[in-house]
Amino acid sequence: MKTMCSVLLVFALVQIVPAQDDTNTEWQIVPCVAIVKFFPGERIHQTSGVYLPGDPLSFPRQIEYTEFNYSGTGVNFSARCFNDDIKPLALTFSGGVTWYYQPEYTFYALAAGGPHTSGGPQSGVGAVLGRHDFTAFPVSIGAQIVFPYASREKLMAFAGVEGNVHFISGNLAMSQQVKAGYTVLGGLAVKFFEFGIRYTAFSDIKNLGAHLGLRFKSFGI
Repeated sequence: MKTMCSVLLVFALVQIVPAQDDTNTEWQIVPCVAIVKFFPGERIHQTSGVYLPGDPLSFPRQIEYTEFNYSGTGVNFSARCFNDDIKPLALTFSGGVTWYYQPEYTFYALAAGGPHTSGGPQSGVGAVLGRHDFTAFPVSIGAQIVFPYASREKLMAFAGVEGNVHFISGNLAMSQQVKAGYTVLGGLAVKFFEFGIRYTAFSDIKNLGAHLGLRFKSFGI
């Protein structure tokens, strides 16, 4: 997936370079604001030891396994940048905020303890936070294929990939507050409205979601 993202971005950038010499080249910018809903994502695993009082041994007699996941709701501001020299591609830039929270259900299990079942340290954002809500501020750059390109103002389908940097607000160490990730998305735009699906992943947070957006009138630069 990361390779696909890199190929699309490199292709787009290579096409832009010769276009800079043409004084008649114009970029058309289409802003959009969207509400994003992320469904319950991939399960995150945690383990903790349960020690018996007075147990002379150093390892836990039972291990508690916990599995949970996060949902999310966010607002995304984006701009598609169109140029005939790179059609049918559009460059995309976006930013926003996503509030992540734990769904109502959590999965628990107990197992016999011992040195071989004590589990390793959890290093992902979700595992470190341990079912506490947090907020992420993603900034993204990407590329989308648009079809049909000529009628994009009225009707178009789109599919693309984005590279993200997520700035995370929560009870985390400094080293955990910035995480790289990616988004794969596709959808349909009809005049001022668009809707689509997306898959976003960073650290141990992986969610499928849907978005509903409002497109604004394009302008040239």
